[in-house]
Amino acid sequence: MGPTVNTSDSDITICSGDGVLLYLHRTNLEAISGALAAPEFLSTSDDNVVALPESSEILGTVFLFIYPNRHPSLRDQDFETLLEISDAVQKYEIFAAMNTCETRLMEAIPMHSTDILLHALRHNLTDIINESVLALCRLPVVQTAELLQPIDVLPWVSAAMIIWLSNY
Repeated sequence: MGPTVNTSDSDITICSGDGVLLYLHRTNLEAISGALAAPEFLSTSDDNVVALPESSEILGTVFLFIYPNRHPSLRDQDFETLLEISDAVQKYEIFAAMNTCETRLMEAIPMHSTDILLHALRHNLTDIINESVLALCRLPVVQTAELLQPIDVLPWVSAAMIIWLSNY
């Protein structure tokens, strides 16, 4: 975590799922985040502590994007951590981090197309869905369908058919 996540003049405290306190600025959250700027989130208890389920590693990285500094590239993150960061970015609507996460996920499609497709379906990331489906189209339909959750099979088959038909 960078120094901007734990500043002495902060006015809101986030307690991560692993019990680490992160000290932030309310104005930055209001300006950069869609979900964290909501009144129900920012109206905290008297001690201004908001509990979030993600680990301090994930939240610390995500909150680096709410400050006007050079943002992390996320190139050094392993795939599982990248997925967790991207989930938190989508969940809390950290707009400044969305493109970075999406770029890193696109780069990882050749090695992790199924996991990325499931992530993209959860968050309605159309470009990533399309790229993941293209990668998965190289596999037999039955094999790919077995990898997906039942709720995701129909959207995948629909997207695969549209892409397949558009190529012919």
